[in-house]
Amino acid sequence: MDLGRLNRQDTGQLAAQITGRKPGDDLLAAVYRRSQGNPLFVEALFGEGEPGVGLPESLRDLLVAAMRRLPEQTQEVVRVASAGGERTGHELLAAVTGLDGAALARALRPVVAANVLLTDPDGYVFRHALIREAVHDELLPGERGQLHRRFAEAIAAGPGLVMPGRAAAEQAWHWYAAHDTSRALAATEPGEPPPPGDMRAAWDKAAKAWAAVGEPYPLAVALLRSAEAALAAGDRDDGATQLRRAAELAQRLGAGPLREDIVMLAMRARITLGRPGEAAGAQTAPGRAGQAQGPEPERLGLTARELEVLRLVAAGRSNREIAGELLISVKTASVHVSNILGKLGVTSRGEAAATRLRLFDSFPP
Repeated sequence: MDLGRLNRQDTGQLAAQITGRKPGDDLLAAVYRRSQGNPLFVEALFGEGEPGVGLPESLRDLLVAAMRRLPEQTQEVVRVASAGGERTGHELLAAVTGLDGAALARALRPVVAANVLLTDPDGYVFRHALIREAVHDELLPGERGQLHRRFAEAIAAGPGLVMPGRAAAEQAWHWYAAHDTSRALAATEPGEPPPPGDMRAAWDKAAKAWAAVGEPYPLAVALLRSAEAALAAGDRDDGATQLRRAAELAQRLGAGPLREDIVMLAMRARITLGRPGEAAGAQTAPGRAGQAQGPEPERLGLTARELEVLRLVAAGRSNREIAGELLISVKTASVHVSNILGKLGVTSRGEAAATRLRLFDSFPP
């Protein structure tokens, strides 16, 4: 049954029906791009997990079902192609797989017939971006890193295997995915490796490179690492600026785990984070220097007990630890945490901690 494609506005309306609130513009853009307007995919992304990143297990199984019925050699080539991105050129795929043109064509014919991959004049495109994402997610960690390394090495040896002007960015992306940070940073400025002992400058260059090619998630990671390096060097102002930019991007993408890493660094460094959607430089108001001004605690409807629980959540306590400290049951602690998330309008403990950090900075830890 063909349900038809939603436009961006309809996608936003469906998301609001599912979640009970209107999604932010950047999160909506990310989900619309990933779902390509497919209403079933939109519902699955917003209905489970974090819609900006990751795939619910049920959706992943649905997306890879057709591929699992293909010959093993075909599946292997599709796995390799998933590491290449949504589109991979024929010559590049041949270089990475080690197959000659004829053998590669034979291996890919069943997957093209199954409508999992589509062809264009120079290569192959996954029928849907989420199919590629699902196949890529199924790669084992070591396998994933090895494949991205092979793509990076193939592009370095033959820059003409990718679109003109994209070789450096493609290499950086693949080295980053292979968890080889030094080569990813070096690829952002070919021929100029990171200065020895100066990871701060290297991460700043990486952030500029990711911004230039429009890759928000690795940009947020680079900003977080740059903030860490700046704070380690004693530059609190620059560290705070980079950290707030990273927090803003993570919030827009709905990247909960990354946001929580940012929050934890902010808490350790006693840096306030701006409100979601607020410009990094616009969060201060009359009051203590560098401190965000927000609504008074009582305006959020938090009870005295919920303020106590929020303090412990921000300190990284589990529900069991909260229950032990406040002499309440674990179930009661869980209910308090759920109520707090609802009242603060957030979806994770990390976001709740960030809210406490910016609104209650003067509240004793």
